[in-house]
Amino acid sequence: MSLAPEISSPDELLRATAAVLMARQHSGKGAVRQHRDGRIYVDFGPAHRVWSFPLGDRGMRLTREMAELVLRHVQSERGRGRQLPSVLAEFEPRLALANLITTRIERWLEGKRREATAHDLAATYVAELERWAKPGGLFSWWADKGLRDIDEASCEDYAMWLGEQCSRRRGAARDAKLSPATRARVLAGFHSFLGWLFRRRELAELPRSYPWPRVPEREIRVLSIGDQDAVLAAIPEVDRGIFLALATLGLRPNEARALEVADYRDGTLAVDKKASGQGVDAPVLRGTKTRYARTVPVGEELAAWIAQHVPAKARLQGRRLFVLHSTGAPWSHSSLCEHWRLACQRVGVAGVSLYPGTKHTMATDAIRRGVPERSVQAMLGHRDLRSTRGYARLGDQALVQVLRKRGE
Repeated sequence: MSLAPEISSPDELLRATAAVLMARQHSGKGAVRQHRDGRIYVDFGPAHRVWSFPLGDRGMRLTREMAELVLRHVQSERGRGRQLPSVLAEFEPRLALANLITTRIERWLEGKRREATAHDLAATYVAELERWAKPGGLFSWWADKGLRDIDEASCEDYAMWLGEQCSRRRGAARDAKLSPATRARVLAGFHSFLGWLFRRRELAELPRSYPWPRVPEREIRVLSIGDQDAVLAAIPEVDRGIFLALATLGLRPNEARALEVADYRDGTLAVDKKASGQGVDAPVLRGTKTRYARTVPVGEELAAWIAQHVPAKARLQGRRLFVLHSTGAPWSHSSLCEHWRLACQRVGVAGVSLYPGTKHTMATDAIRRGVPERSVQAMLGHRDLRSTRGYARLGDQALVQVLRKRGE
């Protein structure tokens, strides 16, 4: 049986033949042509033609020699994997819609939304990017600029503009400038966008010098191991497991909340996911904060707690390893913090919240005991050794603080 469409008249045959020839012609490498009015253009199909060469904000009419150069350039870029509309946008005016940075940001965000839908990226992070990309948001400095405006100077000007913006957080003072940490986060988001452009070959090169703001280091207040043990002992035994994981293995709260019973095997825990969000129903995403999966050994105390409180059949049910005893539901971030706060209150420890009281305390103590940096790095899942060396600095300066009130 033939798969060709039925042709009922010579005219239809002529049109079908022309359509096939046109498709074959334009699915190839393009061609240099001359319009009936004498203008030279490069033809990649009716909707994909180059008529001029960009010169500033204007275009210069093509000569045949220029058109041949344009054709070879487009063919080369297509051979490197770039999409045709992206390449042809180079020959449109600087501020043509296809070349506007805001147009490309929206395309970039579409990819980020798909990553969030697939649970490969935190939805809260994507929501933050979308907020910055809205009209009047913290990406709006680029609203009237095109891809050709991206260079080191424009990035520096953007960073200075961010430094002049005021915080829009609820309850913040109206004249409060964006903090260095917030500016660093926004600049990191825009740098991610630039990297996306570069990987897609829509940006010739990344700015060699990027204006990262200096973020003042916060003093990390940690506990002595004795005080940490006292706080752990003050947590009800049925709920203590997740806190033992935080304090002895150096897990991040969102990593511990995402653990499943099946992740525990032969005295080790596979840490390869995180809870994306702070609520009980936060989705679990593949990968950790650093996208560095690791397997860590479990100490005797935590192993004994798991043996006593986690039924073997839960492995087959896909159950979370740690659940709140009173509800049987996964831990929320606020529940973790509140249980820690109350335990600190019971033993008279003040001023150290969950993260520094567990992960930071564990890492600083390990460095002080002479554990090699590389071992601590592997345990904590740091990709960059500089993150681990922050704890080494704390250990060298003996900043571990015993915060229990004396006389109690």
